[in-house]
Amino acid sequence: MDFKRQNTKNLMSKDLNAANKECKNILDNCDVEAFSDLCENSEFIFDFIKTKINKNFLNNVTQDNYLNLLKFTKIYCEDFEDFIVKGLVKFADEDLTDNILELFENGSYEEKAYCAKYFYYIQDPLSLDLLREYALCDFSPLSYNCAQTLNKFEDRVLYDKEIEILKNGEDDFEKIKAVYFLTSFGDKNAFNPMYDYMKISPFTGDVVEALLSLKSLFEIEENKALIIFNNLLDSYPEFISLETLIPYNVGEYLKTIISKEKTPYISYILFKAKSKFNLILDNEIYTYDLSKEAKEEIKEISKVLASDSGNRENNFKELLKENDAKIVENVLDTITDENIKSCKDEVKHLSLNSDNEIIIYKSLNALKTFGEELPQMELDKIQNENIKALIESLY
Repeated sequence: MDFKRQNTKNLMSKDLNAANKECKNILDNCDVEAFSDLCENSEFIFDFIKTKINKNFLNNVTQDNYLNLLKFTKIYCEDFEDFIVKGLVKFADEDLTDNILELFENGSYEEKAYCAKYFYYIQDPLSLDLLREYALCDFSPLSYNCAQTLNKFEDRVLYDKEIEILKNGEDDFEKIKAVYFLTSFGDKNAFNPMYDYMKISPFTGDVVEALLSLKSLFEIEENKALIIFNNLLDSYPEFISLETLIPYNVGEYLKTIISKEKTPYISYILFKAKSKFNLILDNEIYTYDLSKEAKEEIKEISKVLASDSGNRENNFKELLKENDAKIVENVLDTITDENIKSCKDEVKHLSLNSDNEIIIYKSLNALKTFGEELPQMELDKIQNENIKALIESLY
């Protein structure tokens, strides 16, 4: 930590009286610079200390100093949002709410973020238009607070609109914005349309995280949970942080599916998980900046996977006959990455008989990786020019 001011350091004093006194001084004197210093160092402060600081500040908000909190809203810090908002709510009246409404309309995004959270507790219907307006903005603390507050209001105007975009929209950037909003809104009824979008989305990792924020893997119907878990594995560690292993219950979920009857798809996922975590363990670049807890979880997961025996490669041949194109594509990726030549006949069959252009390309790419002679292709049947160019590059 690199505090520039002694009074900011005093906030973390083990002496409760000293810490309380400093909180009161900062509030009474409207010391925005001290608050800024605190926010700049927040990532280095333990969570339990942040909780104590929030509590001490809130205890020292009084009738005489609560309006000073409005000056603090120029600096947004999620870790210390609690005492500012609850301090204002503590003395809420019609005049203060009018002031907050004006700040919500004319203030900076940082100020608006606090205002949106204020209306989570003080449900003034005059704030609804502003909440809807900013629920899709690019400043995530503001959009998140707006979505949460709209849910608290039980206002579903924007919710219904974003569900419609997710189901029938054509722009993926609009759809992923809908996913972010629906995640923040927090209604589990959005799970199924978000799941359907995950299967075709170019932002798979983002949608997986959104789904797992609504439901845990153990709450989700088994087949859907397996598909989500497969996409989660694909997203580690480049697109989703390995710090999520514990909150997503990855180790416990693997123990659960290991104990189940080994369908071809479960066998495929276990093979893939073992390869993925071996790769992570063998490359320090993936783990050097992780927390101690995440590193221990990776070791524990590797032990869990090592306890599962069996040759999974034969199950890939069955999965290549699946009707679900996404599953076939995923299996082809794994077969190629792991150079599983035992599947070459099934892969060649796909390259000649599939109607899916992506599967045709991935089949040919797998055969080339195996060192097999590529079958002659009628390129005229490939409509997508980009895929056609990729196929031509293989010959």
